[in-house]
Amino acid sequence: MRPLGYLSPKGVLYSCKQYEHLDLAYELVERYYPDFPLHDRLQAERHLYASGWIEIRLYEICVFYANTPLVTKEQLDFLVMYLCRYKTNQDFKESVNMLLHRMEIENLT
Repeated sequence: MRPLGYLSPKGVLYSCKQYEHLDLAYELVERYYPDFPLHDRLQAERHLYASGWIEIRLYEICVFYANTPLVTKEQLDFLVMYLCRYKTNQDFKESVNMLLHRMEIENLT
């Protein structure tokens, strides 16, 4: 099975098993944002999204677009390598393509 988890803005994947992403989000926020007032796991996940992290799920990637750069060069390089290295389903490929398309639109404006 291909690795799942959170992709940092620096292009580093922090892996977890399927359905354990909220636990990992909490751990990552505690480690990398110790001053953030953390109350629950969903809040941790939202904070990672708002800080430019990408969640890699089994069938899609999740990105939070508001007030953050869409994706870093390091994340883009990782996603290209990931698509080449691992077998992914059509939904996953479409979610990456949607991200790339949105980046093109943002760069044109």
